[in-house]
Amino acid sequence: MQVALVTGASRGVGRGVATSLNEAGFKVFATGRNIVTAHLDDAIVRIACDHLRDEQTASVFAQIASEAGRLDVLVNSAWGGYERMVENGAFTWPLPFWEQPAHRWTSMMEAAKGGSLDVSNSESPVFVGRVITALAHETTVLERTGRVLVAATVASEYRIKDIDGKQPMPLTLENA
Repeated sequence: MQVALVTGASRGVGRGVATSLNEAGFKVFATGRNIVTAHLDDAIVRIACDHLRDEQTASVFAQIASEAGRLDVLVNSAWGGYERMVENGAFTWPLPFWEQPAHRWTSMMEAAKGGSLDVSNSESPVFVGRVITALAHETTVLERTGRVLVAATVASEYRIKDIDGKQPMPLTLENA
């Protein structure tokens, strides 16, 4: 059985991904500040965690190592903010998440709650979960690591549809 960690799984995309991976037979560990009250299947291991606190994040990985002995898939949905993409003159948006400035995670949540994003072509959390589940089963998935992947683009490769049967249009910086 493959083991997955989904951060930010209390709601939204994180919850959709955790649910999809669980339905696909993964042992899923799910984190979030409010994970205890999240609507998730009982088979999903819930770990309360504020990922702004390094010691809590370290504790999550220690628990997974202790209980599962391995981690096959990590899905980071605990983030926020589409603003301040330039740091010291460098466009940092396409960098791997571990090289992103820490403020970005909090900022993206403020932007989303403020209604400044057009969500007319949005994907359901389950759609994103289906894409990640397909990627997790891909034997050549490591060829995609360290890059930003657009869920709708990957979904078109696998012919994955959203829960309403629609195929969301892939959005990139060039066509958004």
